[in-house]
Amino acid sequence: MLNSRASDYIMLVIKNYNAGLSGMLNDPDNEFAEYEVKGPLGQSLQVQKAGLHIAFTAGTGVLPIMDLVLHLLLTTLGLNKSVGVGTGDEVGPDFRLRLYVSHRNRKEAIALDLLEAMH
Repeated sequence: MLNSRASDYIMLVIKNYNAGLSGMLNDPDNEFAEYEVKGPLGQSLQVQKAGLHIAFTAGTGVLPIMDLVLHLLLTTLGLNKSVGVGTGDEVGPDFRLRLYVSHRNRKEAIALDLLEAMH
């Protein structure tokens, strides 16, 4: 989350896969390059307040889903200070999330302890 104060830069942590966008952004020759970021583009996650939601993720892709779960939990409990209480972002008692996660192996699994605790 960005601070509400005006800022002309943000800090990003991007895993280097030595290819594609991550390779370009982690290339030392691009250390002081400037990039224009646009978005959001396309459809959002469109999380409904009730019903079954199914998500598939693997590897580092689990991190945005964990952020979403934390956001929904804190908002529903009224603990999300960035959103406030009674904003309509809370999920109802009929909300369910079924999350399918794939990791190469247990040693490389990200947030496995949290994921298993949610089961």
